[in-house]
Amino acid sequence: MATDVSSFKDVYKTAVAADFPQQVTVLFGDRRMTFNKLTIPLRYGTNPHQPFAAYAPADNPQLSVGNLEMLKGGKAGLSLTNLQDMSQAINILKYFTKPACTIMKHVNPCGFKVQTQGESLEQIYRCARACDERSAFGGIVGFNVTVDAATAEAIMETFIEGVIAPGYDAAALEILRRTEGTKKLNNAIRVVRAPHMDKLPKFFGDSIEGLLT
Repeated sequence: MATDVSSFKDVYKTAVAADFPQQVTVLFGDRRMTFNKLTIPLRYGTNPHQPFAAYAPADNPQLSVGNLEMLKGGKAGLSLTNLQDMSQAINILKYFTKPACTIMKHVNPCGFKVQTQGESLEQIYRCARACDERSAFGGIVGFNVTVDAATAEAIMETFIEGVIAPGYDAAALEILRRTEGTKKLNNAIRVVRAPHMDKLPKFFGDSIEGLLT
């Protein structure tokens, strides 16, 4: 039986053009979970012509990826890859109590450093970036502690798509938000706060939460 390829194209176009609902319910085995649509600005899905929406569990507003705060949206917000990189970054950092930094590129870590000898956060970031500077270019940087001004200045030295951390001091935020006197590509850096990173489940047996995209 012949397959009408054009009909699949029509289905695809209809799905892409459809509005995403504010809430969805999904069955995982016999467990029913409700997800609310995130309100943070989102650019596009896997490709620039594909819109997307992200949903977080309705019964856990403290979930870090479901409670992101956009402090600087860059060019119209986060892409799907940006969001996946940020999610992966904080799911690595959640295991560390000492200051740590990870750099993600297309959902793969390309740099990591945790404080071992009292290094400053700026030094920690520089060490993480030095793991693979080529891959770190245009990546997502994650921290498990508040970002300070010296670290923000170091971040702005090279092209970075976005930063995610539990917080930023006032001077750091001013540096990350500026659009003059910095590399042109970093004018659109995305700055995101994940205030409840410590609430993410860490080990088998913890309550299972997630992000649906």
